[in-house]
Amino acid sequence: MIEIGRHKGAGVSRKFPSNERDESRKFVTNSCSLLRFAKLRSLPGAAMNYRHAYHAGNHADVFKHLTLTRLIALMARKEQPFAYLDTHAGLGLYDLKGDQATRTGEWLEGIGRLWDAPDLPALASDYLQVLHDMNPDGELRYYPGSPE
Repeated sequence: MIEIGRHKGAGVSRKFPSNERDESRKFVTNSCSLLRFAKLRSLPGAAMNYRHAYHAGNHADVFKHLTLTRLIALMARKEQPFAYLDTHAGLGLYDLKGDQATRTGEWLEGIGRLWDAPDLPALASDYLQVLHDMNPDGELRYYPGSPE
């Protein structure tokens, strides 16, 4: 429940929990901060400009994909069917030697560090096997994404 009211302070602050259950879930929002947020959103260029091709294979991307492949492998062990829906899907394949990826080089500190690393945990085997299958010549060039 969001309460819009007058109080001093900026942003969103949580009320201290009380003995009442519902009270601990209430948030108080400063009406001034809502107006500032609305004004910022209306400014030219306020929309986020993000192109994943510049960041594919970086440390955060690798962490996400390692976690995701492990979770899917564990879910596949169950007899019950399941579905996975990626709400932020991008391209299905990224060229790490392409213009965008080489411009930032972020993949070198992400998947680049794991590519030939010895003695990686078994938890990473499914993920790395997919990468090796996509790069059969042994050189890391192609990195899988999340196709739309």
